[in-house]
Amino acid sequence: MTESKYARIERERRFLVCDLPEEIAGRTNYLRIFDVYLPGTHLRLRRIEDGDGNVISRKFGQKFPAQPDQTESTLMTNFYLDESEYMRLSTLEGRTITKRRYSFEFDGQHFSIDVFEGNLAGLILCETELRQTDITHIKLPSFVKREVTLDLFFTGGSLANLAPKDLKRRLHDECN
Repeated sequence: MTESKYARIERERRFLVCDLPEEIAGRTNYLRIFDVYLPGTHLRLRRIEDGDGNVISRKFGQKFPAQPDQTESTLMTNFYLDESEYMRLSTLEGRTITKRRYSFEFDGQHFSIDVFEGNLAGLILCETELRQTDITHIKLPSFVKREVTLDLFFTGGSLANLAPKDLKRRLHDECN
């Protein structure tokens, strides 16, 4: 698949973080993201709120690997929704993920730090989106444990279907 006027290629790298960075702890400026992954599809319904609960955005998106068997480049399409469209689509069956997203700048690079809630509490991921073709040359903050870009376990669709005990076991293995 290639980028078109309706879909764009997203190049990102994701990293596991084992402990909430000091730079983030206690911050109240974050976005709360509610994602609903529709089973058996690449579709996601997303609502984004500010820290006070005001809705900033509602989207219905499709995201899948731009090339088979790789996850660092995805093809992404979004439809922006009003409240009634969002409410209508929210009746579809799906698995929900809730997370707080913090912005973080390091060495001139923008990172998003996602602190998961609910069944995924304890999971912290850090990601950065790059527009360059070469996405390998970036400096990483010291709190990054390891890269998980190509690890399907840490993709949204997989996490949405994950049992809490499986996450706890994996985090124990990764962070201890």
